[in-house]
Amino acid sequence: MLDVYESIIGLPILNESVDWNVVIEIVSIAMVIVFLSGLRPAWTASRLKPLDILGGQHEVRVGSKFLQKLTARLPTTIGLTIRSSMRKPVRLSLTFLAVGLSMLIYGSMLMFSGSMVDILVDNLEEGQQWDVQADIPEVGPEGIIAWSSEHNATYELVIEYPFGTIKDDTGKAKPFTAIGLEKFATEGSSMRLVNLIEGRLPANETETVQVLADEGTATLLDWKLNEKRTLKLGTMMFDVELVGTTRGEISRTIYFHRTFLEEDIGIEPTSVYLKLENGGSIDGDLADVSQGLTEKQNLLSGINKLLEQQSQFLGVFIFLGILVAVAVLFNTLVMNLAERDLELSTLRVLGASTTRLGSMIIGENFVIGLVGGIFGAIFAYFGTVYIAGEFSSWTFYITVVPSLKVVIFLIATVIIISLAITPYGIWRLRRMNLVEKVKDFSS
Repeated sequence: MLDVYESIIGLPILNESVDWNVVIEIVSIAMVIVFLSGLRPAWTASRLKPLDILGGQHEVRVGSKFLQKLTARLPTTIGLTIRSSMRKPVRLSLTFLAVGLSMLIYGSMLMFSGSMVDILVDNLEEGQQWDVQADIPEVGPEGIIAWSSEHNATYELVIEYPFGTIKDDTGKAKPFTAIGLEKFATEGSSMRLVNLIEGRLPANETETVQVLADEGTATLLDWKLNEKRTLKLGTMMFDVELVGTTRGEISRTIYFHRTFLEEDIGIEPTSVYLKLENGGSIDGDLADVSQGLTEKQNLLSGINKLLEQQSQFLGVFIFLGILVAVAVLFNTLVMNLAERDLELSTLRVLGASTTRLGSMIIGENFVIGLVGGIFGAIFAYFGTVYIAGEFSSWTFYITVVPSLKVVIFLIATVIIISLAITPYGIWRLRRMNLVEKVKDFSS
């Protein structure tokens, strides 16, 4: 594992040492879990009566009459599967729970990676429709505007002012970036769309300045809709009203109308968004009249490269999660089959064919995979929320948004693993010694 970490981080590990405190802690936790897991079986075994065990009464369980009536009109194999699976609902429930927990690590890492992609990539690709961001020099934006007119490019002035502060509940000033947009829109031809998740778009020229805040700012400040707060931009302090929250920003951001920042606060536009015509490109003339240029495609390439490096790091945990998931799933489903040896052998003695019993096992494993996968997706979501909460701070905030693709992938993974164990169950059926099973049942 140390070699894997070296290849991901890119730095050699010079001092390889074993922290025995960590080793002792891991061993202690494992021993406590094993001890607690053995309490109920030990308590159950202590209450068994020898005569009941010798007579086999502890294994005899009459099926539910309700289930018999419910499945009476179903096809034989389906009805048999339902009755056999539901004879011990506690065992079945624990199987669902164990299968779901097995996907906790694997699913959490997948959801966390998916949330990062949604925030960093999807927001930039879909929410920001400019091709080039040209920083305005001291002489003003006239040269950039003239270049856009010559090259049939549309433009939009924007203000990005990173020197705003707002006080939290403790009175501590928190920094944020003030974004001044020409117009607010959630869809359409605006150069920078806002992903509004709650509230409404702010109106211009109101008695109290209306603003939008990113979800992280509103959550960390406990800033409710229609609530007023005092902000500071430069040396000026004024009240604003929060009318909506947005999603897609990692750093703390508050959106204003550009005309308010420019006319009332005195902040000049800092950049120009340019939308090039089809086949258009930037040239040296634009670079000469700009303080700096940022191409959207280059920015996306840099973010994708950063996410690729991050995915290599998370890939280690995803791989470990897969190993844990497969091991737990295999152990859980094999134990589920082993506990039903008597039931399956009895059905074979009564005339059920191996093909029909195999179909029954396939159906049961499919249901276990489906329900266990749903449990796994739920556990993975809450695990991802916990991870995001540990990573999030005022400077970096991530919101977990469950992706339907990830959820379906998790459920499909559990179903595939569950069905992959079916041949082992059929193999156990074919190797059963029915003579011995009949003797056990007769006794």
